[in-house]
Amino acid sequence: MKALKKVRIGAIGARPGAFNTVRFSEKLLEQMNISVETIDLSEVIFKVDEISDDNDRVIEKIKTMKNIYHTQIVPDSALVSIAKLSVIIEEWISENDLDATAIQCWTILEKKLHITPCTVMSMMSEKLKPSACEVDVMGALSMYILQSASGKPSALVDWNNNYLENEVMLFHCGNFPPSLYESVEIRYADVIGTTVGNQNAYGACAGKIKSGPFTFLRLSTEDINGSVKGYVGEGEILSQNPKTFGSRGIAKISNLDGLMNYICLEGFEHHVAINLSQVAKSIKEALERYMDIKIYLHK
Repeated sequence: MKALKKVRIGAIGARPGAFNTVRFSEKLLEQMNISVETIDLSEVIFKVDEISDDNDRVIEKIKTMKNIYHTQIVPDSALVSIAKLSVIIEEWISENDLDATAIQCWTILEKKLHITPCTVMSMMSEKLKPSACEVDVMGALSMYILQSASGKPSALVDWNNNYLENEVMLFHCGNFPPSLYESVEIRYADVIGTTVGNQNAYGACAGKIKSGPFTFLRLSTEDINGSVKGYVGEGEILSQNPKTFGSRGIAKISNLDGLMNYICLEGFEHHVAINLSQVAKSIKEALERYMDIKIYLHK
């Protein structure tokens, strides 16, 4: 598992108060040679304020967004702010030689910069620098492992509502890498918009996940036992497009009730990383054999 040697994850900002579930043990990660670099969100915002709107990197980033995403409903001012935030964060990643990031995505950025960072995270994940929301460091690590096993970008989703038998909705406000979508637009984040106003929440990506096989993975630290555990499995993203907002897809997973029962009894977080590949068995073998991490393989 060479990809996990000396992994460096950046934590940008503090974990939102409502997300106690994504807490983790930095010391346990250090025992695995995985380090976490931190930066205060105020420092990021300060640097964004310092960069000019006509900076060459900002202009180039706006062109990139318009080439990849549908941006018709996004105000120009929001595109500029998204581009500036992207430039600053990527600069920090380069300076600190980071492999992945986890970002405080709400609500200070919305109140100060009047955007959500979802598109920034989407672009980074597409370039194989996975980025997780809500400062979910273990989610970012799970994304990175899936990416390392498959060579493809990963996303972080919520286990959402049950759909039909053995079917569940996978959902998030919208920070998946663009290659995971059938088609993707940038719009305002519907959930955060109810709190800060839609005009302050532009930057979320919306679209359906591509149909086909996928692998899901979640790692979690257990401070009391001094260990890291996880679960992994495979399923299929179905063709139907659920009638909802944000980034979404319907997943079919065998024995879904058994999986949900295991997740709840073991106290795993509501986030899970996904990748449009089938690499569950190889991940279980690598993590257990070389990293001494207990992994439940769902069948």
